[in-house]
Amino acid sequence: MKKKNSKNIQTDVTADYLRDREYICENLNFNAAEAYKMLRTSIGFALASVKGCKTIGVTSANGSEGKSLCAINLAYTLALQGSKVLLIDADLRLPTIAKRLGLNKAPGLSELLMGQTESVIQKSEIHPNFMVITSGSLPAHPSELLGDDKTAGIISSLGKMLDYIIMDLPPVNEVSDALNVSRALDGIVFVVMSGQSGKALVRQAVQKLQFTNTEILGFVMINNDRDSIGKYGKYGKYGKYGKYGRAGKYGRYAESGDRYGGEEGQD
Repeated sequence: MKKKNSKNIQTDVTADYLRDREYICENLNFNAAEAYKMLRTSIGFALASVKGCKTIGVTSANGSEGKSLCAINLAYTLALQGSKVLLIDADLRLPTIAKRLGLNKAPGLSELLMGQTESVIQKSEIHPNFMVITSGSLPAHPSELLGDDKTAGIISSLGKMLDYIIMDLPPVNEVSDALNVSRALDGIVFVVMSGQSGKALVRQAVQKLQFTNTEILGFVMINNDRDSIGKYGKYGKYGKYGKYGRAGKYGRYAESGDRYGGEEGQD
C-alpha cells in the first residue's frame, strides 16, 4: 500500500505538531484517505481468522519514516467503519501521539504497565470510536517494561472491549522494544519511506521481526516527494527523530533520563 508524503524540515516542534493536524484523520485529502481505507481492507483480510480484538503494531526500520502518523490514520480509518479502536503510544522513548492529538501525556502506558493506575484511556475528540492511551512518563528502562510477561496480559485485557488495538512502536533497528512486545501482537504493519529507507536496513529489520516469529501483515510505502502529492504529509520534517537512531546518544537515555526526558519524539 502506498502513501505519499513530502519533505519539509522544520525547527519549531510545537508548531509542527499543530500543522500536522492538516495531515491526519478527517483532514486527509481524498487520495490519502482512500489509501488508508485500502490498508484497512487489506488488514481485515489478513486477520480474518483472528477472533476478538486484533492487535496490530506499526513500526519501521529507522526513525523519520512516518510510522506515528500512519498509526494515527490507520486507527482513525478503522474507527470510521464502526470498529472500537484503541491507539497506544508504545514508543516510551520518543513519544508523539499525545502532542499530535492534543491529549494529556500522562498518566499513560508506562503508569499502566508499572501498576500505578488503570485510568489511562482517553477519549479522542476526532471520533467516538477512537480511544487513546498515550505514552505516560518516560520510564528508565522501556525495553524491559514492554517485554515484561504481564504486558501481554494487560493488552489482552484491554482488548476485551475493543475490535482493534493499534500500537505505535519504536523503529526496529534502533532499539529492541518493538521485538519485545511483538509476542502480544497479531501482526505488524511495516512503514517504509521511498528514497530514504535503505534496502539493507529494511532487510535487517525484517529479519529481526522474522527471528521473533512476528507476523508481518504488509508494508506501507510512503513517498516523500512533495511534487507528487501536493500537501499530503510532511514526514520528512521528522529528520530530527534521526537522533533516535544514534546509538551513542540514545544509549545514554537509559542511564540519564535528562537527555530526552523533556522532549517528545518527532516521527
